[in-house]
Amino acid sequence: MVKTPDFKQLALDEAGKRPYALYRDCYAYYAQNYTHLNSSFIYTISSLMNLMTFDASENVHLINERLLMMAEKTADTFYSTEKTYSNATGIKDR
Repeated sequence: MVKTPDFKQLALDEAGKRPYALYRDCYAYYAQNYTHLNSSFIYTISSLMNLMTFDASENVHLINERLLMMAEKTADTFYSTEKTYSNATGIKDR
């Protein structure tokens, strides 16, 4: 079973070199400021691939209540918010 390195063990200067602000912010939040003693960022490669390919917007058309979504244009995940909003076709008053 092949596992990923533990993200929490990444040196602070190495974390700052990550290409996307999302990863740098995630490191600061989860690995430094709000880490849990029993948590790790070690995944099996297969479970990491499942996590990375999960698409939360896939069944958003089933939601029939108002949907509040906020995203900044410069957010690394803005594309996902736009996709989810456009797929939310079950909501009459968005």
